[in-house]
Amino acid sequence: MKLYHSDEVARRRALFQKLARGRIGEVVNPDGSGKIPQFNPPWREVFWIAPALYCGGKTDIALANRMIGRYFSAPRAWSNEVPKMSDGRDFNIFLSTSCATLLREFAPLATPEAREILEFHTRLVFRTYAGAAQPDLKFHGCNDNMPMMATKGLLLGGEFLNDEAAQRHGLWNLNEFRRLLSRSAWASEFNSSTYSASTLCSLAKIGELSQSEEVRALARDCEARIWAEILLHFHPGTRRSAGPNCRSYAVDWAGHPHSLQVQLWMLFGAELSGYDIPADLFGAEPDPLQVVHFGGNYMQNIAEFCEFTSADYHVPEELVPLLRECAYPARTRGRSESMMRYDGMAGEYHTENYMEQEFSLGTVDTPLCGGEQTAQLYATYKLRPDVRTYRDSASIFYRFFTSPVDLDRIGHSVDGNSHSEENSFHQGWSYVLQKRNTAILLNIPALSGAPLTAPVLKLDVIFPAHYGRIRRSVLGAGPVREGAAGDSAEVVPVSVEAGEVFVHVWPLIPTSEPRRAAVRFHSGKRYECLELVNYEGEPREFSREELKLMQNGFVFTIDAKSHWESLEAFHAFHSEARILDYTISNRRFVRFHRPGVQFEICYSPSPFGVQTCAVDGRTVERPVIESTRFDVTRLPFTTGEVAPDLPFFPWGDSMKMHNYPDQPWQIGSRGLPQEAPYAACRTFPGSK
Repeated sequence: MKLYHSDEVARRRALFQKLARGRIGEVVNPDGSGKIPQFNPPWREVFWIAPALYCGGKTDIALANRMIGRYFSAPRAWSNEVPKMSDGRDFNIFLSTSCATLLREFAPLATPEAREILEFHTRLVFRTYAGAAQPDLKFHGCNDNMPMMATKGLLLGGEFLNDEAAQRHGLWNLNEFRRLLSRSAWASEFNSSTYSASTLCSLAKIGELSQSEEVRALARDCEARIWAEILLHFHPGTRRSAGPNCRSYAVDWAGHPHSLQVQLWMLFGAELSGYDIPADLFGAEPDPLQVVHFGGNYMQNIAEFCEFTSADYHVPEELVPLLRECAYPARTRGRSESMMRYDGMAGEYHTENYMEQEFSLGTVDTPLCGGEQTAQLYATYKLRPDVRTYRDSASIFYRFFTSPVDLDRIGHSVDGNSHSEENSFHQGWSYVLQKRNTAILLNIPALSGAPLTAPVLKLDVIFPAHYGRIRRSVLGAGPVREGAAGDSAEVVPVSVEAGEVFVHVWPLIPTSEPRRAAVRFHSGKRYECLELVNYEGEPREFSREELKLMQNGFVFTIDAKSHWESLEAFHAFHSEARILDYTISNRRFVRFHRPGVQFEICYSPSPFGVQTCAVDGRTVERPVIESTRFDVTRLPFTTGEVAPDLPFFPWGDSMKMHNYPDQPWQIGSRGLPQEAPYAACRTFPGSK
């Protein structure tokens, strides 16, 4: 059965664009000015929604031109993206690169006023300072969506305006991404429902619109690799993107409709993707439980999705069955590269995902930066036996908190007219290791804010309860209770029944400060939490050295209920464990043993380093890429000789960065064939 039909894709794209055009009057006046700030200069939403308008009738096209044509004449306003007071002439990686794409696709439809703005911003893209060619917009292990937007702008804009330097830079960028994928499984900004969607869109635009056959072929190979990344982590059993993922917001943690889900719906429809996007975004009665990005502003989301749905994607046919088929149990592992983690050191990511029909569990050993947005441990599971949509399943994740945070709290959009759940950030530094359906997570508070005054230090295991709640729970040797209930002054294991799974958590809390309970449940309207508490009480100042010893963690196991006679039997089996946990010389030594799994970790949280990382007594193997779901050697760049980089250095004698002007830099050797090594050394001004 063929799962991908190009005519159906075109129908769904046209439907989305038509629905978006039907709503534009809610946020834009007939003269092209915005009714809310987000649709006025210097915001990016005008350029995001433009493809839907340019694909409409004469009235829609005229409105698009009026909206874009205002960008030089409108007064200065605050821009969240820069962020500063800005006007329509300032470079913005989102806005300016969208202009380059619009110029390539819709120049014949643009009025002189609109075309002037599109060309102006496209030329900003070419600049090596305050432009998309600047050195902090290369592929360097962080925020891949931005350098890929830059690559798109340089290539498509460079071709349209006959700028050969921009084209050379864009091709060099694309080859740099190819080299990353030649030594890694995933992009550095991997498996993100927010940002992988942007990377895919840029690659698809290059692969479809570039005038160069070489560029189109290379972009499509890169796009194929990102589709493999996404689809190998799609769990057919729960109709959800499984973990881990590099960067998430509230909507992504909850698993509700966002950018990637819109792309999957457009390409494969509601049944396969699990998301009925027209109903979710354009329904007459919005779902009050659905998490909506941008503070609940539907039109901001719709505008962004207009850009994503305008691309012609190139999904390898052999990968499409991954949406529906999986030979369980399934395991996928890989590595990628991180520019920054914890105290700022570079490193590698090592990811693992394990799937059974009823659930998935995914981990990554270390985070991006401090892990504020990284889902280092993320599970999905069935709420009901028959999963038709994402509302029939749920996720599980975690947060460390150094301040009281209400996960149910509601935030407002920039214009103040909409609301939805606010994002909450992880405030700890975690390290994770996995074996099949069990993972161990070790944690300390983030040291970036030390010394820290805090009224609470606790690690929460979080169960979103939008469409289903914990049915039963048990703490330690206590009785089984209905719902998520109970607390314990002692560190005891906990089990819950949720949907079609049982979950067991063995807390690892060696640091015991004053607290009302070591382990307890908390139930809110939208989230239920198992809280693992280090400290709670009056606000207290903790030094950096104290925080390093404020250790927490847990061993997490998820399994299908059908594998067990009862919750009591599941709890009894997984609670019989031997735990060794101590710290000496700034190194935490942890050994966890129970039948079927042994974890052994010795690491220093700060400065970060791992001495021992073993599962079942053996050092963990770290493959570049492997999966039981697909023969990964069939993917581009995974085998054969790797072509060398292109000799190219676009920044001349300065690598000064517009967004980070005080960041030090040094040029030693530029790798150019006509220049002797170290013949043109340069160091940033002001260095000693």
